Amino acid sequence: MTQLKKEDIGEVGIFVGDAFVFSDIILRHASVEFSHLGFIRISTIEALFDVPVEQARRCRIIVVDEGQSDELIALVDAVFERFGKTRVALAYRKPTVAHDFLLKSGENPMLARVGMLPMRLEIDHWMSMLRLLICGERYIPYELFDAVRPPEKVAETIGAQSSLKAVTNLPALTEREKQVLASVSKGK
Repeated sequence: MTQLKKEDIGEVGIFVGDAFVFSDIILRHASVEFSHLGFIRISTIEALFDVPVEQARRCRIIVVDEGQSDELIALVDAVFERFGKTRVALAYRKPTVAHDFLLKSGENPMLARVGMLPMRLEIDHWMSMLRLLICGERYIPYELFDAVRPPEKVAETIGAQSSLKAVTNLPALTEREKQVLASVSKGK
């Protein structure tokens, strides 16, 4: 684990994962882009609890590699307890891992506070997403949006809303014509 000296920096950002996932180049780019934060990399979720209390109090964001999503799920309550209002994000390369994580967020409200950071973006876009997370937003990419509700519920909701809007916005039709039009829009 990299330690920051108290006089070196005000707030801290922590990347949880190895150097293959969060390289020194990523840490340097983040440090340049967010000069008010000092970034460190630690290897595991469990190592977060070895972070000195002073650094934990000054931590602004924790970004966890997707390979540790199960550990994050198991320890999310303890992480938020130790780090307070720190923002937490899951950095993912495989949408299926992030999708599964989001589905589990219904089981624990603390998981719902974790944002998503796609790692397959160009560096400029990635930094923009990181900025949103650092500023307190909970970002969920569009590719994961169907994880909030089962796919059949999404289709039903979209279909019902669009049918209802289309039918109710046609005042020149009789009630029966509106019913027939709604049925046709459903493929009947």
